[in-house]
Amino acid sequence: QTERVAAAVRGLDLARLQRMAVGPGLKDAVEALLPLEWREEYRGFAEARNAALEARAQVRALRALAAQHGKAEEFERLRAEGAVEDVIQAFRDLMGLERMQLKGLLERMEEEEGGREFGLAEPDAAWDR
Repeated sequence: QTERVAAAVRGLDLARLQRMAVGPGLKDAVEALLPLEWREEYRGFAEARNAALEARAQVRALRALAAQHGKAEEFERLRAEGAVEDVIQAFRDLMGLERMQLKGLLERMEEEEGGREFGLAEPDAAWDR
């Protein structure tokens, strides 16, 4: 997998590389292949992108959980009113979830999705929103 990333990195400009969805496990490999002058900028971008992807995955998991418990309307109201982190916290409070319970829910959803990293396969257009 690292060889595929290396092949993709060669010849790309930084802007295009930043649009690629690289999971946390490959971030270090990509950084090692970058010219020194790109590494700091890419590192900051990759960390922000990964945090956003994790937050969106949590929102998707919470949306599914809300639907299962008949609280879909309340969830959508919270989602319309606040930032992603506020929605996650407010809904965790509403449902009485601890952080580890939410992490367990995400892991189960990953398994049900065939083992892929939940939320990381979303198109770049979602990141731009």
